[in-house]
Amino acid sequence: SLAYSTLLVGLAVIFIVLISSRTNFDASIHRSPGTLYTTHADGFVQNSFILNLENHQSGHQEDRRFNISLPDLDNAEVIVPELSLSPGESLNTTLVLRVPQKQLHTRTLPIDFLIESGDDEVRIQTTFKSGL
Repeated sequence: SLAYSTLLVGLAVIFIVLISSRTNFDASIHRSPGTLYTTHADGFVQNSFILNLENHQSGHQEDRRFNISLPDLDNAEVIVPELSLSPGESLNTTLVLRVPQKQLHTRTLPIDFLIESGDDEVRIQTTFKSGL
């Protein structure tokens, strides 16, 4: 009986930890099909990605706004439409990342996108292709 009580309390703690650490949205970023990179005359290299967002909030809550950045990559430009989702809504859109060519020293650069909304955040690791 004590073993069952201990097991039940342990499962309850695990459940509470999982629920409290859950974000209210899901996000994924995948490379767009086609060209890996484009080099522009202004000295930037561009990669295109597909961004998938899902707002898991429910009920009569306000729209949720999203911000995307690359905290570990200086001078990078993230080009994406304004991201705002109603509760239960999902979105697939193109995300363009531009990085100054002088900042690139390798053909494939590991990058981390940070997607924030309210108190929730998701980090997504991927790569930037430069063609060097």
